[in-house]
Amino acid sequence: MSDKYKELLEQIDKDKGLASKRKLLTIVSLIMLAMQFFGAQIVEANTFILKLSFTQQNGIGLLLCIAILFLLIRYYSYASSYHDQLFQLWSSRLLRDPILFLNNPHVPQPTGLIIDLAEKEVGDLTAYTYPEHNHISWRYYCGWFFSRSIIYSISDQYDSYDKKINLFSNTDVSFCLYFKILWCEFKHQTTSFIKHRENLDIYTPYFLASAAIGSYIFSAELQLLISQVSVLLH
Repeated sequence: MSDKYKELLEQIDKDKGLASKRKLLTIVSLIMLAMQFFGAQIVEANTFILKLSFTQQNGIGLLLCIAILFLLIRYYSYASSYHDQLFQLWSSRLLRDPILFLNNPHVPQPTGLIIDLAEKEVGDLTAYTYPEHNHISWRYYCGWFFSRSIIYSISDQYDSYDKKINLFSNTDVSFCLYFKILWCEFKHQTTSFIKHRENLDIYTPYFLASAAIGSYIFSAELQLLISQVSVLLH
C-alpha cells in the first residue's frame, strides 16, 4: 500500500463533513427507493420543534426528489476534492499496464505505446533518462464520448510545457489497440471498486441518489417491471 493511498484513506475517514453529507444523502435516497419499490409511506417525521404527520402522500415523492438533488449538490462540494485523487490512483495503475508501458529487465529501454508516442512526438527519450535539467512524465486523460489522451509534461533548463496526444485521432493507434486500451481502463476501474473500498465510499451515494431520482421519474415503468418480475418468480 503506497503512502499516497494511505494518506487518501486517512483523509476520507477523518472527513466528518463528508461523512455527515454522505449519511444524509444515503438515508433520503433509501427512503425514496423504499417508497418506489415497496410502496412504503411516511406517516410521521420528527423535527427539532414538532412532529409532523402526513395525510397526503402524493407530494412526498417530489419533496424527497428535491431534497435528494439539494443533498447531492452539498455532497459533491465535499467529495469533489477526492475525485481527482481517485482518478490518479486507478489511472496510474493503468499506465503501468504492459499495453501502454512495459519495463522489461532484460531490455535496456522500456517499451509500449507511451514510449512509442513520446519518441515520435517529443523526441529522443535518452535525454530524459539521467536528467540534470530535463524531465518528462505522463498522465492519462479521459475526455467526452470515450475520447482518451496521454498528456506528457516536459521540462528542460529553458521551459516546461504539456503536450496532449489524443489516442483516438492518432494514426499510430489502431482501432483494435484503442479498444484494448478502453478495455484495460474498464478492468482497472472495475478492480478499483472491488479491491479498494475508498471508491465505494465516495461514489455509492451518487449511485443511490441517481437510482432514487430515476425510480421517481420512471415510477410507472418501475411498477410494471416489478409486477412482471413478481409474476415470473411465482
